[in-house]
Amino acid sequence: TGGQRLRAMDELEGRVEQGNLKLCFIYGAPRGGTTACERWFYESFGFDANVNQPGLLARDTTGERDRSSTIWQHVLHKVLQCEQIAETSGRDLSVDPIRVVIKETSNVVLPESEMPAWLQLCETVLIVYRNPVLQFESRICCILNRISASATADLGVGPEMDPRSTMVLGSPMFRESTDWSHLKDTNTSESLWSQHYSWMKRQRDFSSLDEGFVRFCALHPLFEEPSVQREC
Repeated sequence: TGGQRLRAMDELEGRVEQGNLKLCFIYGAPRGGTTACERWFYESFGFDANVNQPGLLARDTTGERDRSSTIWQHVLHKVLQCEQIAETSGRDLSVDPIRVVIKETSNVVLPESEMPAWLQLCETVLIVYRNPVLQFESRICCILNRISASATADLGVGPEMDPRSTMVLGSPMFRESTDWSHLKDTNTSESLWSQHYSWMKRQRDFSSLDEGFVRFCALHPLFEEPSVQREC
């Protein structure tokens, strides 16, 4: 697997050194506008292809394949597709190289094994920055949306839970001091969780979240990967 990773990287790096390939890397914290930037760059500046978060596409919970090799092979696959199209049209890549824009977020890129490689391969690295308060609020909602979508129901944190008593790995999801007067047990059209989540979003007040929420954040599928566990 290490050899596969090196071969894929070598092929990409060789194209970069020959001037036949130019990579642009867009990087930022999650919910920071990186996807919107990637789409804008791809649609506006003559890129041949875009790759959205290859680190997530490389997800593997078994440890049977190398995460890094899957990332670089996925990028190389896109480049090879572009080269086939270029060959058909008679395009001279030494004059008009393949251009690919790649987007990753900081919670997906491993800092020691992956980030240095991106910096080595990419001609351009763009850091996307958003108002941190809005970004943090959006990230909280993105994480809590997993509950509404039943993505973590098998872990006991689903849309039918009672937020007043939900525990995550032994810690309360919400503060005991929370004012629950907005919850209506008689409301049969909306679960208690949905009522509280709607209230938090309307009020833009997430102060009821407690230590259990921090533990809930670590239940992200990415952390199932053995290679991620070793590095993080």
